[in-house]
Amino acid sequence: MFSLSTSSLKLIEGLVSSRFGVLFSRANEKAPHEWTSLTLRLLAKAPDPVAVFNEIAARLYPTGWNGSLAAKLEMRLQLLEQLDLSGSPELVAASETATTMTCPQYPLHE
Repeated sequence: MFSLSTSSLKLIEGLVSSRFGVLFSRANEKAPHEWTSLTLRLLAKAPDPVAVFNEIAARLYPTGWNGSLAAKLEMRLQLLEQLDLSGSPELVAASETATTMTCPQYPLHE
């Protein structure tokens, strides 16, 4: 198991946070969310991609919304389906865990 120091974890959290960049966006309220190139670069270059993925997945939970929270979560969780994680069984497992923990009543992986 790869272990990161506290300072490395803080760096990852800082890179993933919205203070440094946007991880996903959409053109308008009706358009689906899309990952930005920053997200893909973070996952590709990370010394511990699972730690980075977990931090990214935590950012999918909205801090504010209008209307249905379930609908908002469903739209954001669809982002996980867009990531090609097939080359990493660890990331696939992390994605399945994130999906069920973020929105257990609406699992995307059956």
